[in-house]
Amino acid sequence: GDTERFFCGQFSHDGQLFISSSRDEHIRVLDTEDWAKKEDILARDVGWSVVDLDISPDHRTIIYSSWSNKIYC
Repeated sequence: GDTERFFCGQFSHDGQLFISSSRDEHIRVLDTEDWAKKEDILARDVGWSVVDLDISPDHRTIIYSSWSNKIYC
């Protein structure tokens, strides 16, 4: 469906994780060693979609922007 379209993805700086988002308001964190899902984060105030995201070098913080006037971390 339309909510399953992925709009952005980003590898962590060390390549151990991949984070992605789609219109379903979920940010998925995958372990790149086996591509298993480590975390599924429900984004807030998404509006239309999460349109950009990044992860801190220590893997403790994810920042994202969406189709709204706020940035979350």
